[in-house]
Amino acid sequence: SGGLGGFTNTTAINLAATLVIVDPDGYVWDKTPWQLTCSARVACGGASISSITTDALKSYPGTWKFLVVDEAANTLLLTKTLTVTTTPVVNSAPIASFTAAAGNTSTKVVFTIAATDAENQNITAIWHPPGRFDRDGDRIFDIDITEPVGTDGVAVQTIDFTVAGTYTLFVELLDSGARYNGSIPGSSSAGDGFSNLLRFTVNLPLNGVNGGVTMFAQHPVPTTGGSGGNTGGSGTTSTQTLQAVAGAQVFSSVSTGGTTTAVFNMGASKDSGVTKSTNFKPGDSIIVAGSVVPQVADLNKSADIYVVVRIGDNNWFYRDSSGAFRPWNRFVVDLKPAMTTTSLQSGAAVEIYKGPVGTGTYYAFIGYKLTGSNVLHYTPVPMQLNVN
Repeated sequence: SGGLGGFTNTTAINLAATLVIVDPDGYVWDKTPWQLTCSARVACGGASISSITTDALKSYPGTWKFLVVDEAANTLLLTKTLTVTTTPVVNSAPIASFTAAAGNTSTKVVFTIAATDAENQNITAIWHPPGRFDRDGDRIFDIDITEPVGTDGVAVQTIDFTVAGTYTLFVELLDSGARYNGSIPGSSSAGDGFSNLLRFTVNLPLNGVNGGVTMFAQHPVPTTGGSGGNTGGSGTTSTQTLQAVAGAQVFSSVSTGGTTTAVFNMGASKDSGVTKSTNFKPGDSIIVAGSVVPQVADLNKSADIYVVVRIGDNNWFYRDSSGAFRPWNRFVVDLKPAMTTTSLQSGAAVEIYKGPVGTGTYYAFIGYKLTGSNVLHYTPVPMQLNVN
């Protein structure tokens, strides 16, 4: 508040000012119209505004900004700040994993998103395929595809891009909760639900049946699909590098047939095995590898090698023989091998994942089963990777 005008002011004041409140992360929390009027050569009192509730401010710490803006003239008239120190209560964005596989034609791609929300709020996926009006193929003009996911579920869409080329698909994930406590009911000033944005780039036609596949395409990490078996990375990984990465941790084994003497090694590295870690930052390009030391009786026999990754608590995927990660229902009968060998060797390295990672907690498992056997040997305790 404060006085306006004065005898020396020869022009009447008539400004359609707007009070804009910006939260500590730069999001607009509220905008309030404010008419500043005062006749020429007159000192006008008042000019105050008092319509701000404090619920949001008290629950969200940091420096809040109060801007008075003449929107018509695109001019900032006044800036004030207020620092709030309190315990934050902020809605978390949904966490998601993103896989893709070839459809039944060279220009169709089947995209699968597995999403979960930490606050158990309902998630909505909004798909934005590029360059088309009838985007869901129902011959009805539309601008996007909206699909409910629930609090922990899977969204699947088959997109026909019709012609070869490079395409970028965006998907919004919105949860049903406000971004922070104190949001104005019915207002989008705190967001229509805290959101996550996925971006997936695919090159068509796909290279083989399962080409163009990537694994963790998760905000804020842009991931470009590569050729089949490459899981989002580029180039191939040498056996020497895989061995260097794999020899980080040792896990004992259990099997469906009882106690065994098989041993599994796993590791992760962002510098090709020079150093190994289980903690990374979003955007790091890493290699995750493992190796199998089978029972002596299983050496030199034909076997299938299995790779499974869990994201968060409930999203399970297995790596197939092309390098694609497929959603897994946790039934062993539906588990497909990552590779098959005619002679199982001790310590042979297996690539689990290669490429950039997004924020989340990942759990890696490996195992093997002799051809024709019903006994699956696997890691009872996974290797945990933390990306934050």
